[in-house]
Amino acid sequence: MIKKLFAELLGTFILLSIIMIISNDKQYNDYHTAFGIGFCVAITIILTSPISGGHLNPVVSLVMFINNKIKLDQFIQYVIAQSIGGVLALSYYKLI
Repeated sequence: MIKKLFAELLGTFILLSIIMIISNDKQYNDYHTAFGIGFCVAITIILTSPISGGHLNPVVSLVMFINNKIKLDQFIQYVIAQSIGGVLALSYYKLI
């Protein structure tokens, strides 16, 4: 389970870090931003799917829980890991 939680944390961190960096860089237009974010979403999901299912978002985990694809304890752990990844991404963005 630690491997799954780390994949969710790291995947969320990478995804949000790149989204914040790309969307706030004025040298890119909207098309570059959209392509970069879409590409990042695809890559992070592809990389984390075999390990944790590639949720990377508490809403995705909630939908999986509602549809009985994951259990309550796993849902809570995923949301905590994703939240930590999000906070770390914001901290990293503010640092750079």
